[in-house]
Amino acid sequence: MSDEKGESVNRYEALSRERKACTLADTLQRHGITAAEAEAASDSDWELACKAAGTRLPSAETRRIVVQMLRSREPQREAVGV
Repeated sequence: MSDEKGESVNRYEALSRERKACTLADTLQRHGITAAEAEAASDSDWELACKAAGTRLPSAETRRIVVQMLRSREPQREAVGV
């Protein structure tokens, strides 16, 4: 496996990153945060999100995954009127 820079990532690190990203995406979605808002979020915004989600501050790669997850969920939110 490799990250966006093409650097090797072991499967445990990748799994941990995916879990954290999912936890953060779930938390942000519950609070009505869109992918665009997450993408534009400052470090202090991410710190608040992490407190709410019970995670540590995410890396740039994990933030990218969170934004992708939120973006993929947006059509579902629109379909149910959220």
